[in-house]
Amino acid sequence: MRELLLCPADYYGIEYEINPWMSRARGAEAALARRQWEQLHATLSKLDCK
Repeated sequence: MRELLLCPADYYGIEYEINPWMSRARGAEAALARRQWEQLHATLSKLDCK
């Protein structure tokens, strides 16, 4: 059995910039982040991760 801690993307965002790839002006796509999290969660569940 594999156990992981996977936090949902409910509060995902860019509050401050710490490198060139983080841009507050560009922001984050909350709906896309949520869909990607759901897909990752489903995949890990299929792999018997708890």
